[in-house]
Amino acid sequence: MKRLIGSIVVMALGFLGPAAVAHADGQDTEEEAWARLNEQINADFEAGRLTPDKGETELAHEDGIQPASSSGGSNQGTGTPKGYIGYYPQRRGVILVTDDKFGGIIPTGHAGIVYRPGVTVEAINDGVVRLNTYWYNDKKQAYGVTVRGTSTAQDAKAADWANAQVGKPYNLAFFNVDQRDRFYCAQLVWAAFKDLYGIDLNTEENGKAIHPMELVKTPNTKLVYKMRP
Repeated sequence: MKRLIGSIVVMALGFLGPAAVAHADGQDTEEEAWARLNEQINADFEAGRLTPDKGETELAHEDGIQPASSSGGSNQGTGTPKGYIGYYPQRRGVILVTDDKFGGIIPTGHAGIVYRPGVTVEAINDGVVRLNTYWYNDKKQAYGVTVRGTSTAQDAKAADWANAQVGKPYNLAFFNVDQRDRFYCAQLVWAAFKDLYGIDLNTEENGKAIHPMELVKTPNTKLVYKMRP
């Protein structure tokens, strides 16, 4: 795919980390890039190229899953842990990624890591925090990926590593991924596996900056969950 960050780059600040919202002529917009990735995941599933999570025997599939009815609440998701592909990750150390727009306006993405069932560790504008959340309730789309080459015990240690960063501030220097005194969302997840196991989830599509999409696209992860088609 063409680079998401071209010669003209605008970084979206706030909750969700880096986002390229302006692009050089002829390059995919970020929305187009997410759409391409989504289509590729669906094609890979239908072709049998996706496999279950570690220790699982089946990759669940629900045709045409739709959002649950809502009476004006904040639910944007399906309202059910069963996704279009797989079940919502509850295992410690599974990576969550969304392409949801920042503030409903700026096309961007966000990432977090499962700390325990119903609890994620995420870097938002307030810094690194633990959140009580199920993304299938408040996200319009979500992906769950697991790192290749690690055990479930190692993944749990990665979740603990991320949790140990809680309270550190948000990192606005998106290309400075080597600092460990502050983090943005994708950097936090990347650093957990890089520092503990030497596994690099950065595809370098954006140089040293790590976009949440790269956590799905890298050959060092595999997809085990997609919330909706």
